[in-house]
Amino acid sequence: MENKNYKLSIVVLVYNTENYLRECLDSLVNQTLRDIQIIIVNDESPDNSLEIIKEYQKKYSNIILINQKNNGGAIAGNNGLTKATGEYVTIIDSDDIVPLQAYEKLYTEAKEKDSDIVIGKPNILIDGIQKEIIYKKEREVWQEPKVINNLHEFLDIFYDGFYWNKIFRRSLVENYNCTMPPGMLYADRPMVHKAFLYANRISIITDVVYLWRKRGKEASQKSITQLNGDTKNFIDRIESLKYQMNYFQTYGDNRLTNEFLKRNIERLFFPIKNIVTNKEFRKVFYKEIKPILENIEDIYNNDIGILNNLYVYFILNDLKEELIYYLSAPPQGKIIENNGKYYWALPFFRDKDLSIPDFIFEIKTLKEEFIKIKGIDVTEEYLSFNEIKVPKSFSGIELSVSFESRFNPDDKRIFDISTKRPNIFNGKIPLSSFDNLAVYDVYLLFTNGKNLDKFRISNKMVQS
Repeated sequence: MENKNYKLSIVVLVYNTENYLRECLDSLVNQTLRDIQIIIVNDESPDNSLEIIKEYQKKYSNIILINQKNNGGAIAGNNGLTKATGEYVTIIDSDDIVPLQAYEKLYTEAKEKDSDIVIGKPNILIDGIQKEIIYKKEREVWQEPKVINNLHEFLDIFYDGFYWNKIFRRSLVENYNCTMPPGMLYADRPMVHKAFLYANRISIITDVVYLWRKRGKEASQKSITQLNGDTKNFIDRIESLKYQMNYFQTYGDNRLTNEFLKRNIERLFFPIKNIVTNKEFRKVFYKEIKPILENIEDIYNNDIGILNNLYVYFILNDLKEELIYYLSAPPQGKIIENNGKYYWALPFFRDKDLSIPDFIFEIKTLKEEFIKIKGIDVTEEYLSFNEIKVPKSFSGIELSVSFESRFNPDDKRIFDISTKRPNIFNGKIPLSSFDNLAVYDVYLLFTNGKNLDKFRISNKMVQS
């Protein structure tokens, strides 16, 4: 007899994933959280996925199979939710993996805090190696534990639009119709952000609760549109945002709507370089982007950085040639000080014909472009960092270096770096601290009070 009192219902979206499906399902049936319901929606997969699902269904009584005609992931997810009977629900993709204690951690937090939504940290999985999500703003959402009773307390939550690293109270999803728009490519964000609006309480935990599989080249890409410059993909992204704007307006909090839109500017700019070479894309991009930007109040009061704010200015002021100039090659400019403020003197800075306001060039947030490393030396005993330099406007911040294992996400080794001058750091780290067989990614951690900026060391930073 079916258990109707499930703690959690997991909707698994399956399409053509036979090579990864067993690993995904094994991670679900072996969860430490008991009393879970697994609803597998097969979207008419042409491979052997259906046979694998039936094999698991015979072994586990808590598995339900929905075998539908091919209608896409949004409809598959919605169909799965209609069969859910759990107190909480989640949706996952069938080529990914859920760590075995993930749902127990999420559910325990939900019950302890009486939260409608609990969010955990996802990692990318590439050929068995775990890495952090590429986009920094998303990573910062899961940086520290939080309990959010009002979205104005943590507006940056809107940077997270994934469905699979969360559990949702089922009554919330049903009462407010927090489902995915059918036929929409970017359907996850409309579902997730609507649920955010109507949740009474949201918890964030820092545990890794989801492994998002990326294969080959796609692992280094931020978006589908950035990958190929497809105009249709960009239009789908815009349609997703417009869908969200409609329910934000219905919700009726103008400030929340405005802050939500600000946090979408960078996403809208992910494929912007395609306007240089693709005339069709350029025409559509200008047509769709400008009206959205015009509707954002106090648009430059943000933390998206100097380059993105210049893009905003060029678009709003119809400076198309200047925008293409910036996108055609990485712009170069010195950092200058004037009346106690620091500016990135890029092309058109204080250009009399364009009259771009100085504040757009003002350095307010630390970006990868501003970090310079004079050299990195390795001897038999030490790894040395020589003169890690940031602009003087960031004098007084503290720096440490984090070594994070590619194979064991719990293996993180952090070393403080000493200050040579207020904005220049030197560090010497003993190699005896490391296992000879381990492989680490190396990050710079800049701390200023409660603010933490994390950057993976790249070749662009190193000057020698």
